[in-house]
Amino acid sequence: MVKLFESTHLFNYPWAEVTMAIWNKYPNPLAHHVLTADVIDRHVDPHTGILHTTRLFTKEGRLPKWARSIFHVKEAYILEVSELDPRNQTFKTVTRNISHAKLVLIEETQIVSPYVPAHEEEVIAIPAVDGSVASMMGVGHGVATAIRISARVISNTGWQTIRNRLEAFGASQIKENTLRSSKGLMHVIEELKRRKMAV
Repeated sequence: MVKLFESTHLFNYPWAEVTMAIWNKYPNPLAHHVLTADVIDRHVDPHTGILHTTRLFTKEGRLPKWARSIFHVKEAYILEVSELDPRNQTFKTVTRNISHAKLVLIEETQIVSPYVPAHEEEVIAIPAVDGSVASMMGVGHGVATAIRISARVISNTGWQTIRNRLEAFGASQIKENTLRSSKGLMHVIEELKRRKMAV
């Protein structure tokens, strides 16, 4: 059984600032589990102007306690393929683990674009660095940025019980990581702003 997850996070910053922060997201204090981040390919399509990037991340392997004695996982390699379209202001990333993929495959798609409110009086929730949530009314086009996340978790182990438990664990990890990732991104955005002001 495939576990699915979807969420949307809004940031009170322009698309360009959020996108820059994503490129500079690691290291940050809320992502100690990310050990390395390497660009293995990057090129710009001369016809569309779209920036294509492939990155490889090394992260700490995380399994539930009951599974650690069965599966010895210390590190995991994550492949990220992205397309950044500066003309249309869209940034799409697709990440998936390439190690232990038969044990459990987690594939996540993230789309970053300017947030366009349905109407001028719409109230939206904006996460803060400290984890609190503030409301903001009358957000105009280009002021806020939306990150839409969709993910799926698939385990191909032969045992149904273990498969179900691994998929449930993977889904819970995505929810937890998504919140921590948003806080980490907020930290990086603020840090980049401080550096810019200090110059």
